[in-house]
Amino acid sequence: MSIRAATIVVVLLALSGCSDMFFRDGGPHRAFNPDTVAEIEPKFEPLSPGGNPASYKVFGKQYKVLKSSAGFVQRGDASWYGTKFHGNKTSNGERYDMYAISAAHKSLPIPTYLEVTNLENGRKLIVRVNDRGPFHSGRIIDLSYAAAAKLGYAGKGTAPVEIRAIDVAQYQREKLRTTAVRSPNQVKVTPLPSSVVPVALKATPLPTVEYADKAEKIVPTVTSPSTSIEAKKIYIQLGAYSNRDNAEQMVKLTHQTEISTAETATIQPFTRNTQIIYRVRLGPYDSKAAADQILQHLIQNKVGEPRIFHDS
Repeated sequence: MSIRAATIVVVLLALSGCSDMFFRDGGPHRAFNPDTVAEIEPKFEPLSPGGNPASYKVFGKQYKVLKSSAGFVQRGDASWYGTKFHGNKTSNGERYDMYAISAAHKSLPIPTYLEVTNLENGRKLIVRVNDRGPFHSGRIIDLSYAAAAKLGYAGKGTAPVEIRAIDVAQYQREKLRTTAVRSPNQVKVTPLPSSVVPVALKATPLPTVEYADKAEKIVPTVTSPSTSIEAKKIYIQLGAYSNRDNAEQMVKLTHQTEISTAETATIQPFTRNTQIIYRVRLGPYDSKAAADQILQHLIQNKVGEPRIFHDS
């Protein structure tokens, strides 16, 4: 059963594993090693159509579903649910898997990614909310058995925790920066001004290149001082990298931030002094106005440090 209307029948309580008032729950009937369970990574997902009513009622109490999880932080007791609900449908229609990482919350949008900290031992874990509950007094979140085991409280049933909503875009940016910092081949990038006046220049040495959010400094090559900037192709460059993996991460990020022209993101390698540099660009665009619109979207979503480029 999934939440598709404003009223939740009491039977839903069993599906979300949110109370021990009517059922006795338990852990696995076999040996279980939480270290074998893969942790999850936040990613961009649309809100579930079946798990996000404006409000719902359980045991006569009305609950409102938040429109956004931005900035959400909460402290209280966490419980867990296991065998009684293993294989049942969660509030968004997925099947509950006690051996995977998931969670139930009364009011956060589904799905929401949370960082959960066990305040007794300091362990942290990222979980994904796909269910409603817990409706037991004093508890703020139900975790899957596997998640509770990883946080070290499956044996005792509950634990005091802090839950903190994850900004997926920020998480992806931090991951990209960390990946670039660890890259043994990274070089430094100098930002390029947003507009360039074409001038015939001599070849310049290889520019320095920096990871993720810095653009590569490039001086356009022109055949004649009279060449107009309007006659050139218009691109938005998000960065230039000596490591192709970092460039591919940036292309992936343009898709995850739902950029309307993400399908035009390309990696354009070029060579300077035997060094291969991978440029990540969007475009080409028919006009500077069209490029400016996408540029503002990129800036608002803090995707790299985009700059407009004009190439012949």
